[in-house]
Amino acid sequence: MLWVFEVSTNLDVCVLLLLGQPYHSRCTHRLIQDHQFLQAYNGGSDNASAIDDSSPGNTTTGTVPEPLLRDDVKPQKYSNRLKRKDIPKKLTHDEWIVRERAFHDRLWAVSRLYEPVPPDTIFIAQDKHGRNILAVFPNGLKVAYGHEEAERYIMNTTYNLRENAQSQPPPVIEDCRHIHHEWWVEKNPHLQPPNGRCGVLHWGTWPEIGEKRGLVLSRDTIKGGTRSNPQDGAYVMRYRMETMKSLGPLTNAIDLLFQIVDKRTRDAYRVAFELLSPGAMIYPTKNADEELFPLRAIPINSLTEEHVDSGDWKEGWAGLGIFGKFTGGDLCLSQLGIRVLIPVGSVVGIRGSLLKHFVAP
Repeated sequence: MLWVFEVSTNLDVCVLLLLGQPYHSRCTHRLIQDHQFLQAYNGGSDNASAIDDSSPGNTTTGTVPEPLLRDDVKPQKYSNRLKRKDIPKKLTHDEWIVRERAFHDRLWAVSRLYEPVPPDTIFIAQDKHGRNILAVFPNGLKVAYGHEEAERYIMNTTYNLRENAQSQPPPVIEDCRHIHHEWWVEKNPHLQPPNGRCGVLHWGTWPEIGEKRGLVLSRDTIKGGTRSNPQDGAYVMRYRMETMKSLGPLTNAIDLLFQIVDKRTRDAYRVAFELLSPGAMIYPTKNADEELFPLRAIPINSLTEEHVDSGDWKEGWAGLGIFGKFTGGDLCLSQLGIRVLIPVGSVVGIRGSLLKHFVAP
């Protein structure tokens, strides 16, 4: 499975999304939210609730309903604060991993019941306000370049990405999107070292952690060395830039379809990219004025778990392109109850900050 993601980012906070935060500070809130899903799935058997739902009339905020008062009874005061027994237990990292795994096992099982979007169907979903929130173009590259040119491009780009990954193994990212990396690699021996490849590359520009010196190139963009020669940084940089350039046609195809589903936001992305410092501009397109995205995340054979792109441009879009030979890998959206069967050569746009999404194993 080989995925290429065009990531649209909010330049002020994208580092929180792409580098991840400590597990408890980032994920505990989602874990509490997902309790209701787990409880429903288990028939109400899960007793790890953060809020006591046992009293009739309690709302999800944990407030106690006002009782009926008699004239001779003094009104009692109630506090909206959770009692000590209702405060969720602070989990250790190992306990949190176990609970997350249990949640995802259930989620993956339920996702098999999602309504599949046929792989030959152009699919656009809208919210209640009539805004497009998901756009699937199963033959997006062929629409943009024609059948023969698209097939040649897919073959060449797949080769470039595979060879780059062999020369420079992608780093392991164990954030909230990839917390089951070790389990995934153990389950798939062909992904294990020394010849297996499983990880995520980030090519482009983002802010430094804890610094306010403007945007900088990501570590994956500038680091040197190959598997055979860690000191050969000059060759590596040249080869990496050539590989990045092979993603230019994908960017142009995404741009073409982006203008169809949300031209206003597309134009805002273009203006934002023009405001980047010249030293922080990395663009795989032929010219800088064709670029929209400051950063690309490239998951290679990695398992991506349910999340929202909380650090992205508010209500912005992420563009997805797919390369390689793989089985599974459907894009699942639990809020819509659908799974998108994405063939190679597809182009997908998603408002990742609004829709929970994950890749089915």
